[in-house]
Amino acid sequence: MRILDKHIGRHVVIGSLMALVILVSIDLVFAFGAEVNDIGEGDYDFLKSLIYILLTAPRRAYDFMPLAAIVGSMVMLGGLASNSEFIAMRSAGVSITQIAISMSKGGLVLVILALILGEGVTPFSEPYAQQMRTFAQSQSTALKSENGIWARDGLSFVNILQLRPGGELRRLDIYEFDKDFKLRFKTHADRAVFEDDSWVLFNIEQVEMTPDAVKITHYDKAKWGALLNPDLLSVLAVKPEQLPIWRLTTYIDYLEKNGLETEPYEFAYWQKMTAPFAIIVMLLLSVPFIFSSLRTTGAGQRTLIGIVLGIGYFLFAHVTARMGEVYNFNPFVSSVAPIVIFMTVGFMSMRFSR
Repeated sequence: MRILDKHIGRHVVIGSLMALVILVSIDLVFAFGAEVNDIGEGDYDFLKSLIYILLTAPRRAYDFMPLAAIVGSMVMLGGLASNSEFIAMRSAGVSITQIAISMSKGGLVLVILALILGEGVTPFSEPYAQQMRTFAQSQSTALKSENGIWARDGLSFVNILQLRPGGELRRLDIYEFDKDFKLRFKTHADRAVFEDDSWVLFNIEQVEMTPDAVKITHYDKAKWGALLNPDLLSVLAVKPEQLPIWRLTTYIDYLEKNGLETEPYEFAYWQKMTAPFAIIVMLLLSVPFIFSSLRTTGAGQRTLIGIVLGIGYFLFAHVTARMGEVYNFNPFVSSVAPIVIFMTVGFMSMRFSR
């Protein structure tokens, strides 16, 4: 069985990686074509757009991994079926279940690669790519540090301790200087939201510094005429899908302790936890087709069937997750349901193909 595992596993890995390279390459070409329209905005030139596209490649590869697994396995193993190799295996007493296990062992290599991309590379490359692109286009300066986000807006400097994914700012301090760079105002607000093309501050304490005195004033609500672009700040927000699992765990714990909303991060956590299983499920779904109609079909038809099944799973999982967020379903159930349903379909199809 070890020889069989290596033979089938090698074809699964090679086919999936070939499909992954092709899918990601096509996606990068289309993405770069769309990016050309933005070249020339601010300091965003051809080289920066190319770097931006390349930095997003790990995230695209991670997203395409389940689709590449089913397309690659169908093409490569379908070729083995066309050459009657699986018939020879069955004649030697190898069951369909054993072949599926061999495919799953090869799929573990893809799972490890997906974990490396999703947990080790994407959390760093994707935020950096988005920040580089936005900063170059807006010609603005901003810095994300352990003490929150620092940004410059004309003669003012802003420190934002928390930036929510929806664009809401929490606990911000605004330092306003005059033309001689002397501090005139220090304003603290508990939160700020962007409404009608301007920022609105809530629960404000403003300290005015003059040569003779220091004046403190409180406001419940006031408009803030900052030129800060919300899109610029949004790229610095903690995006759930860009965080690795270990950081999602600690961040969810932080939000719970502070009585803040955790649902988007819980959904991201369980989607990341279940994502590797999607690769194995896609491989199991390809097994019934390999032992049926794919023995007499060409590589093009096998590729089409794989793409249809892969996209079908992606759409179903995406819709389930969004419905879970809208209707407040349990994040674990919403994330696991597509895996369980498609795995059940795969096992039932394997049973009927015996």
